[in-house]
Amino acid sequence: MTTPRLAALVLLCILAPACSRRPNADLAKARPVMEKLLEAEREHRGSHGNYWRGAQTKVDRDDLVKNLGVDVADAGDFEFTIEPREDGMDTVLRVTARGRGSASNVSLSCVQPAAQPKADCKETGA
Repeated sequence: MTTPRLAALVLLCILAPACSRRPNADLAKARPVMEKLLEAEREHRGSHGNYWRGAQTKVDRDDLVKNLGVDVADAGDFEFTIEPREDGMDTVLRVTARGRGSASNVSLSCVQPAAQPKADCKETGA
């Protein structure tokens, strides 16, 4: 391949979204929403004795806004899931925000033990 063609190919790959290694989902958008969700869950547990969970593992936006006042749409290209309870006392909350589509390898997972003031969160694919 000639040098001008190679240079054009490299430039095209840098500018083209298909060649980019940066995910579409931006964890900087998911972090504040996750923090609001965890805070709302702590308040819910304090007043109701358990963490709020929807009918499905995948969080329904309207249901979440109605019950906790948090809008996951502010997180951009992320889907949120809340794992079902592990025990009758509901002592641990597990929430994950995972990028959609080509950014599905990007996630923010948080575990909130009821006895702890703050959740332990881990990021992947960042």
